[in-house]
Amino acid sequence: MLLAFPTTTELLIPNTYTTANTVPIDLVSQHVNNLLQANQHQQQQHEQQFDALISTIRQTLTVAQVFDPTAQYNLLDTITSILGSYDNDTSHSSRLLRELGWDLLEWLEPYLTTANGDPDMCHKVRVLTSTLFRKVGQAIRPQEVYIFASEQMSLMNWDEMLSDEETAVCTTIRIVNYFGVYGEALKRTNDPSTFLENTIYPSSYCTNALDFLGKVMQQHASWGDSEVKPNRWDHVIQVMANSILDFIDLLTTTAMDQLKKQNLDQSIFKVLSHTPLSEANVAFKQWYLSTYLLLKSFETMIANMDMRLLALYTQRFPWKYNIRRPFEKPPQTIDKYDNHAAMVDLVTRCSKITLALGITFDSILQYRRVLENPIHSVNDDSNINPQKYPLSYDGIITLLAISLYDTYLVTQVFEAENLSMLPMVLQEQWIGYHCLGPILQFIGNAQALCRVDKALFILVFLANQVDACISIDMLTDMNLPGPLNNDTKFTLRGALQVMCNTAANNPHPDLRLTAYQLISCFIDMCQGDAQLFVFMDLLDEQHSPPMQAAAIGLLKERIVNAFDKKGTNGSVFSTRVITDKLFPRMFRKPTSSTLSMTLAYHMQLLNLYLYLLMRDRQQKQTRVWEGDVLDWVEKSYIRPLRDAIEAALQSLSGDQEQMIQLNLLQNTLDQVMYERNKE
Repeated sequence: MLLAFPTTTELLIPNTYTTANTVPIDLVSQHVNNLLQANQHQQQQHEQQFDALISTIRQTLTVAQVFDPTAQYNLLDTITSILGSYDNDTSHSSRLLRELGWDLLEWLEPYLTTANGDPDMCHKVRVLTSTLFRKVGQAIRPQEVYIFASEQMSLMNWDEMLSDEETAVCTTIRIVNYFGVYGEALKRTNDPSTFLENTIYPSSYCTNALDFLGKVMQQHASWGDSEVKPNRWDHVIQVMANSILDFIDLLTTTAMDQLKKQNLDQSIFKVLSHTPLSEANVAFKQWYLSTYLLLKSFETMIANMDMRLLALYTQRFPWKYNIRRPFEKPPQTIDKYDNHAAMVDLVTRCSKITLALGITFDSILQYRRVLENPIHSVNDDSNINPQKYPLSYDGIITLLAISLYDTYLVTQVFEAENLSMLPMVLQEQWIGYHCLGPILQFIGNAQALCRVDKALFILVFLANQVDACISIDMLTDMNLPGPLNNDTKFTLRGALQVMCNTAANNPHPDLRLTAYQLISCFIDMCQGDAQLFVFMDLLDEQHSPPMQAAAIGLLKERIVNAFDKKGTNGSVFSTRVITDKLFPRMFRKPTSSTLSMTLAYHMQLLNLYLYLLMRDRQQKQTRVWEGDVLDWVEKSYIRPLRDAIEAALQSLSGDQEQMIQLNLLQNTLDQVMYERNKE
């Protein structure tokens, strides 16, 4: 019989210990004979009850828990043979397994994690037990499976698993086998309503399990950080995730089969957009539940995988902002996936389920927003509703990233066949308008490297494709679809603030650099007055010193470009606007107490000021040489800065690096004063 849940737990290996009792051969033989005699007596008497045989099996499995794995294997093999001897007698076989039922699964459970001796023999015991476990499970009445397996799922202690690798390994082995039995029971349930009803509890289990796997990815596994060595946490993810995808696969297949029979498989979004889920038929509800779990998988697992999509994309498709730092090592290439083939297989499996459900990132995003309409947001007390099972915006953005990866990287970089996950007509400007809010919500936590990597990958792709012209009205007044903080709409100005947070606070230098480059790209898309407005925002004190320092660097680039373009006019960056509007924001009074945190900012600012003094000495376009401006800068900034440097140098005790930086800053200040005082 083909398993509906083919995922096995062979990959998971509990830590081996050697406290088992080495059982004499004659004692093992005695137990084997007891089993065979009980079975022979049963078959000779043709009894309708199996009490004696069941009692012997129970006693044997109870005492053998402390035996060495060789003895355990011999006893389990005997029990397997006994159960197999009834295969030709269907009525007796079914009755025996039904009477053994859930009790036998509980007696077998300890052998799923046997690790008390020779590793190879322990492995054989675990494999045989798992096979026997599934065989017995297939004979138990589905309703009995639903009750008892749900009880096992309810006993999961996710926090305990997250804190201890061995607990996670053993618990995963146990629960995946129980979940496989549950899946087999679902496969034997023919009534669609009964089938759907019995997917509710395991869907809640899958939700909790996916949240757990997301945390494992972030805290322990090499799948979430390629700098971490491969470990057993990777195997926990692989086994549990594939078990969950078995369940989603089963839900998807049965839902789409029902919809095809009703000729509705091509009109899912059309129907559900105008019909509250509470009024939809069973097949639509099952499709929705499958979609919820799939997007949850993208949100928790795929989003937190270390796939380095940004590096792969920018290597293959360079863009004009792709600046590398001197002496920097080249970014990692596709070779790193060699040790993570199973991780990529998981991505591919999620992608195939996406196609099976008839989903593209844009269709599911539009439907997600439709669900916010009043007809869909009424209180719904049914088991499956959008409030209880919300479609994840983060999952949709991850799906977008994987769809772009499938189209632009799978073939060009991996030299493999892609799945064509993007819609046939791709409108990059539509993506920019409709997806920017969810993308920036996706990277709300600037520390989440894998999520930031995927978001920046999308944004760099869009920057390569979209040529926009942003006015100051668009910057401040045009609302973009959310969500960003509780599903509110937001402006491009708000989007810039999120990117600034990423640029300032992300711990990875390549990702920080790309965020700065995207800010630079965004500024270039703005018209002159809008660019000035952006810089006034970036130089606000609410931003971190690194962001303000970067803003000075970006501003200097535009000032240099404005002066270099001879014969052109209209650029605000070569006019008095610089001194009138930006100087008051840039030249703020420094103090010795904050100087150590703002050294980079002051160095950038002094270099910009020095450039203006040198470049505008003759033309006097910016008022930088007018007496009132010179006096104001000296009084408001230069004198306080010199005092702060001197005080900081006096207070230092042995910090050579800090002293060098302060001396460099003082030297730059001296150059500024020399330029100001030149005749």
